[in-house]
Amino acid sequence: MSTTGRDRWVARGLGASVLAQGVGLVLLGRLEGAALWQVLVVSSALAMVTVTAWRHRLLLNHRIDMLLVMAAGGGLGMLVGWWVDLGYVAPAAGPSFHLAMGHAACHGPQSAGSWQMVFSWMTALMLLGAIPPGVLLTRCAELARSGWRRWASTHIVGNVVMVAGMVWLGHWLGPGLARLAGSGVVGGHLAMLIGMLAGMEAGMFAGEAVLGLKPWQEWRWREQA
Repeated sequence: MSTTGRDRWVARGLGASVLAQGVGLVLLGRLEGAALWQVLVVSSALAMVTVTAWRHRLLLNHRIDMLLVMAAGGGLGMLVGWWVDLGYVAPAAGPSFHLAMGHAACHGPQSAGSWQMVFSWMTALMLLGAIPPGVLLTRCAELARSGWRRWASTHIVGNVVMVAGMVWLGHWLGPGLARLAGSGVVGGHLAMLIGMLAGMEAGMFAGEAVLGLKPWQEWRWREQA
């Protein structure tokens, strides 16, 4: 299969993963009426944006590859893992973030809750849905193979800060977004997804800077870093 042909299939797979998150939010959040259609319309629009962005990613900064893969594959894995953590049962509908989370991660001491979220199916399946395709498909991973400093900043620092961002923003931004969305599940998922993506990008950028690289410089496709 040609690179162009493969890109079409990858783009469709990423778009389908984004749309599946919308369907999953409807089911897990027990959404009805206007909220149901809003989530499906927004997720459909985001799926189309994802497909288009992947097919034209060579015109964009190389970091867009990792963002798209993490948002699509990692986001879907995170949502499925959340469902597993809940015992395969949808939580009570409503804007309560704590009830939607439904496990000890959102109860008791903050430190204990954070560790509970780190060692969960939510995090494990998020990493499973994000890292293997990220390694195989992204220009960030190809660039990381050029030296140990880029490898460490991409695959170690980036992933550690990605998980930290998911947990931190899940705790602090989740309740506010849940109230705005009228759903603890939708707000929680959005908060953790934002934290995951921001953490990964911040971790990679900081790791490269600390290790003496220049992350602010544009990397040109197929050129030596």
